[in-house]
Parts: sequence; C-alpha cells; structure tokens
Amino acid sequence: MSAQEVVELHQLLAPGEGLLEADVARHPANLKTRLRLAKAYYYSLDVDKAAGLLTAIAKEAPHLEGIHEMLVEVYTLQGDSDKLIDALKAQIERTTEEQARRKARWRLVDELLAAGKNDEASQL
Repeated sequence: MSAQEVVELHQLLAPGEGLLEADVARHPANLKTRLRLAKAYYYSLDVDKAAGLLTAIAKEAPHLEGIHEMLVEVYTLQGDSDKLIDALKAQIERTTEEQARRKARWRLVDELLAAGKNDEASQL
C-alpha cells in the first residue's frame, strides 16, 4: 500500500467521518470494503479492531489474497504468540510461491522456539 493510500485511509477514519465504517455497516457482506476498513484500522494502529475484522474475513474467505499476511502482522503487534503461530501455519498452507513459503516457515520456526515449542519446531 502506498503512502498516499495510507493517508487516505487515515483521513477516512478521522473522528466524525468514519466513512468506511458507515459503508461496512450498510454493506456488511462486502469483503473488499471490510478488508479496506481492517487495513485502515491496522494503519491507524487500532490493531484490536483490525484483528477482529481480519479474523472474521479469514473465516469467511480464507482464500482472499493477503489476509493471512495481515493477520500475521496484527498478531505480531498484539504479541499473541499462539494466534501468530496459527496465522503463520495458515499463511504457509495458502502460499504458492516457494520463496514466500520458505520465509514464513523460518518465521514459524522462530516463533515456535520462542514459545518453547521445540519439538514442533524441529519437525518443520
């Protein structure tokens, strides 16, 4: 996402405006709008709201491009090791590009080791 897009998303969530929130309220089934709102929350560092939306979107549309990567970032910011590990596993499962899969696998190994799950890490 470009810096301009981040600024635009931040402006949409400015106090009193909430245009994206209103749009999501009007069209709750629109995944694209909900994802834009989740990204706006993420870039505004409201990671709890972003996590809630992203989790729901991932359950509804696990195939949606970039959803698992966003969850990894949100759970990293939240410091939630168990959810981060689950999101990394989902990201590895869904990623088709070998280099990206390898990078996520190494990150998963690091997270498993940090969480004291050495046996699981050694199986990867």
